[in-house]
Amino acid sequence: MGAARATVTKDWSYIAVRHTKEQIAAIKKAAPQNLPKTMSYIGRLGIGVRGADRPGFFDEDQLYHLERDPKEVKNLAYKKAQATRMKEMRDLMQQDLEAIGRPFGEFIPGGNAAEPGQVDKQIANVKQLEIKGKMVTVPEALKKDPGSADEPTPDDKAKRKEKRSA
Repeated sequence: MGAARATVTKDWSYIAVRHTKEQIAAIKKAAPQNLPKTMSYIGRLGIGVRGADRPGFFDEDQLYHLERDPKEVKNLAYKKAQATRMKEMRDLMQQDLEAIGRPFGEFIPGGNAAEPGQVDKQIANVKQLEIKGKMVTVPEALKKDPGSADEPTPDDKAKRKEKRSA
């Protein structure tokens, strides 16, 4: 799965996207039109193109209710009402990852594992792109200023970290 891991129960799917330090460096250097390929879980444009149909595809944390949303379109990970479910799913993922024993984000630190929150600006930018097939259209605002997406504030990052650890 490259930069992503998933834990699935009968009713829920939790996906964590944690890029390696090397991937983060490449993402930060990427031109806007190359973000879908650079940020896709296994570094191929085809995956990013298919994922572009799902609004939460590039989000670092993704939670989907499979009965209500079998195509995984509505990401519930950042909804306050799902904080308990997120903790449960993250705990299950922690158990799965410990069984594997390889570094992965904050779950299993070490190696080239990087914590989330380092490519927030690029996530915001990639969500502004129009992707049709392998054609990526960059909005004028991003062409003029690739850093135009608002950088998350330290308060935003603290809130996200709090949600993850809740």
